[in-house]
Amino acid sequence: MKNLWDPADAAKCRSDLELRVYTSRLLGRDDTLVLHGGGNTSVKVREKNVVGEEEDILYVKGSGWDLETIEVNGFTPVRMAHLLKLATLENLSDPEMVNELAAQVTRAGAPAPSVETILHAIIPHKFVDHTHADALLAITNTDDGESRVREIYGGAVIVVPYVMPGFELARGCAQRIEAELKRSTFGMVLLKHGIFSFGATAEESYTRMISLVERAENYLKKHGAWEVRPPNDTGPMGRIGPMVAELRRDVSRSAGYPVLLSTSTHPKHLAFARSAKVREISQRGPATPDHILRTKRLPLVGRAVAEYSVAYREYFARNAPLAKKPRRCSTRRLV
Repeated sequence: MKNLWDPADAAKCRSDLELRVYTSRLLGRDDTLVLHGGGNTSVKVREKNVVGEEEDILYVKGSGWDLETIEVNGFTPVRMAHLLKLATLENLSDPEMVNELAAQVTRAGAPAPSVETILHAIIPHKFVDHTHADALLAITNTDDGESRVREIYGGAVIVVPYVMPGFELARGCAQRIEAELKRSTFGMVLLKHGIFSFGATAEESYTRMISLVERAENYLKKHGAWEVRPPNDTGPMGRIGPMVAELRRDVSRSAGYPVLLSTSTHPKHLAFARSAKVREISQRGPATPDHILRTKRLPLVGRAVAEYSVAYREYFARNAPLAKKPRRCSTRRLV
């Protein structure tokens, strides 16, 4: 994990918010940290409103923005005082939370604040960074992930069990922070979700994120779980154009609209695809449940698109009754 902080570039930033943009983009450049544009960042500032009153404002990544390309207007200003009050409630439904967040935004036309806005607010540090680092998830997604995390980080991080992002996660983190936060704590691991770092400056929070993820990478290397063995030489690849065209057609029919299909011959990708265990290891689920926002629970292996669609509908029917609110199985995006 490379630290990309450049003092010369940082010196061009004229405010804490611009520094927040700068380090957010540094995180966004690395898709091993923010796959699918995930993750979010924030900074707490004090500003005067139109009547001259000073307010504590949380600038948090707005929904729909990618950290790699985010700009100043991609951060949504939300009043801190109300956010901290919300964190003390016993219950708050998702629709209520969305409404409360929107009602506290101070700039008309700003994007909707991140679903993890309350969580950013309760962390008592000026800058907060959050990623879904692959290396960290590879460790937390094991049967003994929590013990491994504690072995790697000791008291440097607070460890929180998985809870779907939203109010319940913020409340659970608030309780852990109140009970466990020490002066030596500079991170928080959300099991099967991701990792937070925080600090007094943009550089400090960013550098701590890089350091925390690097520890996870070193742990994987130490345990022989880092390098993917290259595939055996199987000779030149055969003609796949007709097969790709048929697959694209079948996926388009299942999705209900035309789709594009791309292929890759990257050595790392071939090593995975040609593994004798590809069917087993590919069906273990995503690195974090939050990645389901961008894909389905399991990837399609092979070209049996119709069977895959049926299996997904059956999976949905089994699990939809367990959801806290009604869920609808779309006839689209089944692969």
